[in-house]
Amino acid sequence: PAVQEVPGVPVNVLMITMDTTRRDRLNSNGYSGRITSPNIDALLAGGLALRNHYSCSTWTYPSFVCMLTGRDQVSMDWVPSNGGGGVGATAYIGDDLPSIARILNDNGFATGLVWANNFLGPDRNMDQGHETSEAAGGAVNISDTAVARMDLLVADGRPWFLHTHFNDPHGMYNPPDEYLVGYDDLPPCLGFDLTDRAAFEQMAASWPSFTDDDQAACLARLSMRYDGCIRWVDDRIQLILDNLDAHGLRDQTLIVFGTDHGDEFNEHGDWEHGKGPFAEINASTIGFVYPPAISPEDFEGLTTHEDVLPTILNFLGIAAPPELTGIVVGSEVRRFAHALVYKKQDTWQAVISPSDKLIYHWEGDKYYFDNAVDPADLSNLYDPTSPRVVELWDELQPKVDAFEAYIDDAVPISPGP
Repeated sequence: PAVQEVPGVPVNVLMITMDTTRRDRLNSNGYSGRITSPNIDALLAGGLALRNHYSCSTWTYPSFVCMLTGRDQVSMDWVPSNGGGGVGATAYIGDDLPSIARILNDNGFATGLVWANNFLGPDRNMDQGHETSEAAGGAVNISDTAVARMDLLVADGRPWFLHTHFNDPHGMYNPPDEYLVGYDDLPPCLGFDLTDRAAFEQMAASWPSFTDDDQAACLARLSMRYDGCIRWVDDRIQLILDNLDAHGLRDQTLIVFGTDHGDEFNEHGDWEHGKGPFAEINASTIGFVYPPAISPEDFEGLTTHEDVLPTILNFLGIAAPPELTGIVVGSEVRRFAHALVYKKQDTWQAVISPSDKLIYHWEGDKYYFDNAVDPADLSNLYDPTSPRVVELWDELQPKVDAFEAYIDDAVPISPGP
């Protein structure tokens, strides 16, 4: 793709990321339930949009470890666990995070981070390389803070890198009322207040006892709230882009859009994220927009979060560190992507090809999906005698072995076909 044919070097880099945004809920990825992403879609239409992209995990901390460093978790020697003690339960250890911010700052860029998810901030030591790190709340505060920070970066006079991360649509899904037109007309969800965390968890615990109609009613309400959050962030992203245009810098700035992971609505028996790497959680979207050099293109080749950093560096003409496990998008055909989820001694791993996927839960559960006909991972076709399953295990088994050697608080049950 055009990412390999860059006649000039962008002066600045604007990275805009969204939390918990399912790939199948952006309109340009085929969603037709509601209008959720007109501004994001217009942005992606002007650049290189990665349409078969996967996160390396299913929750924010490890997803950004891969995206910001271009390396998988084990080779980074940092596998976040998000509680339960053991490896990765605390902040990133050390002051040498090899992130995009550190690399660009070392190359003379002014750098700034605006965030609402503390996995990206100083609490987890993940804001290294940023000269400023600003916490903000909902989407309005994030966009306002990002616009103000952009103004200061432009005034600084150096090339700049600004990373803005929106935490919405992370649960609970509470967009402003103007994004919930028609919500009160939907059938009730058995009286559960879906704006409240405790009520949501009570609904989830009671789910097996609901009738089909009651489940459909609750899902309809949750879906509208979730879509409303995406639409809300979409509007706030446009304000940041408008500010870039007001400075006259669109043609001098590489814009990188990304989502860290998705969210589950009980498709596989659970809710939210941080669980198994099924499509609704680990399918993501990335886009690179730089009008002077990138011709609009939907790239359907397999890509993963580890590919983001080397691709950015390729645009900027900066040599990539040799430790990277990611590749420049389009520089070669990626045959496989991998995912690793490790939380509270519970481990999931997956190997993904351009057309199918093998998932292994260390409790012994195994799944195989033919994504050519089942992109939502709903029909488990696992057969240990299938040559294709055996072939994918040949690719996954070394990753299982490497992670087993890395930790000492979990043991895989019956790995292999």
